[in-house]
Amino acid sequence: MEILVKAIFILLLLTLVITPFLIGSILDKFELTYKFMIYLFLSIVITFSISLILGWWSDFSTKILLSYYDYDLKTMGGDRFRDVANENAERVKILLIHYYGVGWILKVFMIYVFYLPYLLFVYLITYLFRKKKNRKKWAMQKK
Repeated sequence: MEILVKAIFILLLLTLVITPFLIGSILDKFELTYKFMIYLFLSIVITFSISLILGWWSDFSTKILLSYYDYDLKTMGGDRFRDVANENAERVKILLIHYYGVGWILKVFMIYVFYLPYLLFVYLITYLFRKKKNRKKWAMQKK
């Protein structure tokens, strides 16, 4: 179960990393006057949506794993660990720290503050790459 949860998390994380490159390559196929503004708008909307899904999945997968280890989230009192096997007790305690920590929406906003410069960095890299590619084409045509 943990492998499936981690696989979905990694897939969402890779999607978050690759999406700005895909948006940039799709926008390169069109002649647009405000390409940077369109890139920035689309990137922010799409990657923020993916970030929300990633944050929600992180919280939801913790609940799934707690129920998988037979931890009772609904019980009020000290009997929550009654069905948890002894070998899983330490893992459940780690999951509880994660579950009762900072809320997933706040995590998304905190992470996105650091993610925004990544969007600008990706645009700068793709812009420089495109400019170098165009320069090579121009040099080949001149010969």
